[in-house]
Amino acid sequence: MRHLISIFVSFFFCGIAVAEETIDTCRMCVLYKYHIATFDREQKAVTDTVKSILEIGDHVAKYGDHRAYAYRHGYFPEEMNHLHVDHYDARINAWTYVYQQIDKGMMQIREHVHPCYYVYDENTPDGWHLYKDKITILGYECYRATLNYGGRMWTAWYAPDIPVSAGPWKMCGLPGLVLKAEDSSGTHRFEAYALFNMPSTPLVHDPSASDKKATRDKFIQHRNRIKLDERYMDEPYFHDSSNASFVVHSKHIYEKHGANLNINGVLYPTTMVGDGITGALMNYTFNYFQPLELK
Repeated sequence: MRHLISIFVSFFFCGIAVAEETIDTCRMCVLYKYHIATFDREQKAVTDTVKSILEIGDHVAKYGDHRAYAYRHGYFPEEMNHLHVDHYDARINAWTYVYQQIDKGMMQIREHVHPCYYVYDENTPDGWHLYKDKITILGYECYRATLNYGGRMWTAWYAPDIPVSAGPWKMCGLPGLVLKAEDSSGTHRFEAYALFNMPSTPLVHDPSASDKKATRDKFIQHRNRIKLDERYMDEPYFHDSSNASFVVHSKHIYEKHGANLNINGVLYPTTMVGDGITGALMNYTFNYFQPLELK
């Protein structure tokens, strides 16, 4: 479905934010590429790639989007200066944040489903099975572990020489940092491609006044019901259109970064038809959603 929308310039985030809360001090960062094997609208097999970052503190590890990290800080640490991240590229954002409370065996998840972020708590995954086979990743000797979680069988590779019980997304709870994880179907794969110590920088929690509390099971059911619905491909707000506030940018922004549509402060990938001055037709360009958790 196409949408006729008047174009005007807006600040990048239009959500209602509240003050950031410093929850730890970041000591180390790990950069991951998250690959999702999926299908485009013509049913052609494609792979989406999301760049993400794990900030590791003394008590908390925060997993989130690399673009959002760069935007929040306004700069890259020296160790990241060689990396290019487009602050405006909607295609590389999964809008999911996981706060792993290392000392407490708990996690808090903040994930967006229109029209807002949902927040819920759960225990760190347990039931890992450890094995003696190993591989080398980024120069570290990593051991294999498996876990049945969320309806998928996961294999993770963790580095005991980095004794932090953290990893990408929810892949934590092992006696070492997880540098690679994939599910048995080959749909989801996390791979670390850079790791470095950090100067003491704040590790923050950045909620919004519009966040909604939820339980894990109810949120997973809600998210999958919406994003697996065919209507989501054309209208990601189909289930709550009355609460959809649209914002778009000026033509030169689209020419530089590609088209995207801002709905309630979240960017969605689109294509644009029009002159960029009087109006534009916006088409969503999602590939099919592949849930990390089936249940």
